[in-house]
Amino acid sequence: MGYVKSSNNNNYFYVKKHNQLNVLESSYDGSFVKMDDNIIEKLYPLYQKFAKNHYSVVPELEGYYLTNIFSGECLICLDYIWNGSFRDVCKHCHAARIYKESLNAENLYDYSQEVKNQLVTYFKNKERVISAENKNKLIYEGDTHVAYNEILRLFELQGTKIFWPDNKPLKLNRDPFRPELNNKRDFNAIGAPPKPSAKPRKPSRILCNSILEEDKENKETFSAQQRKTKRTRRQIRTYKVIIIF
Repeated sequence: MGYVKSSNNNNYFYVKKHNQLNVLESSYDGSFVKMDDNIIEKLYPLYQKFAKNHYSVVPELEGYYLTNIFSGECLICLDYIWNGSFRDVCKHCHAARIYKESLNAENLYDYSQEVKNQLVTYFKNKERVISAENKNKLIYEGDTHVAYNEILRLFELQGTKIFWPDNKPLKLNRDPFRPELNNKRDFNAIGAPPKPSAKPRKPSRILCNSILEEDKENKETFSAQQRKTKRTRRQIRTYKVIIIF
């Protein structure tokens, strides 16, 4: 929670910036988009114009995002600018909302432990579907304290990449507004393999001929079955007459 700071407005919070600022995940096809520094410089005046109304309410803080937990807006955040807050808020707004709840919690230690347990459970579930030789033993088998410290270590090394799905390869598309053509499907090697859709085996002709010959030997014709049925009914009627008289 050391990454979030309060402001002079209850709805606005500052969230510390981290590395990989120019990479975002596209909601169009799930690929990762890298924005060139040249594009960022040209879009910066547009960002400033967008943030002008918000900075009139709270001052700008260098090195921090400004997020509104009420509206879900996050200024100078590529994830918010790309995806918006209609489906889900960005990670900065989510962190600010957790920080706001911690300020109103009766016991800050218990609340922080609850959030820590939820975070560790999320990463343990990610490790569950990975093969045994590729699992992170500290996260998967360690207790909450050990797993949490390992998550922080990975975050310092890889940044927000640790939250990305492991079965999704990293793709950097320099043109974010044009999806890749002939995009081939990436198959996931994690977990149980899909069942093969094999065609049923064609039966052997020798086996089929032997079965047909056995059926011919054991199976009676329809006329023979009729004669047998009539003969049985006649015998039953004869026995009934004998019993009556």
